[in-house]
Amino acid sequence: MQYSGTFPHQTIELGDSTVIVINGECSEVLREIEAGGFKFNTVITSPPYAEQRKDVYDSISPDDFPEWYTNISTGIMSVLHEDGSYFFNIKEHVDKGKRSTYLYKTVLALSDV
Repeated sequence: MQYSGTFPHQTIELGDSTVIVINGECSEVLREIEAGGFKFNTVITSPPYAEQRKDVYDSISPDDFPEWYTNISTGIMSVLHEDGSYFFNIKEHVDKGKRSTYLYKTVLALSDV
């Protein structure tokens, strides 16, 4: 498989497998990939934490996170083979002494996708 899209990327050949790492805003990259008819066996995500790193990058509020990420997840599912694997890498956190529940709400929303 060869990616010749508009986003910076790196292709790594590992035996009979090809790993493509694409750097770009995920919803834009997903639209390009879907339009090109690409399908992947594995997708690994590490989305930004809701308002935990506002000093590093733009952030999304915990209240908006489940809907925001569910929309992204729908795009991911459109480029994933039916028997593919999808890894959602994010951990919960404590906000003002209380465990934040936005990740639980996100997982529940993803179960309906």
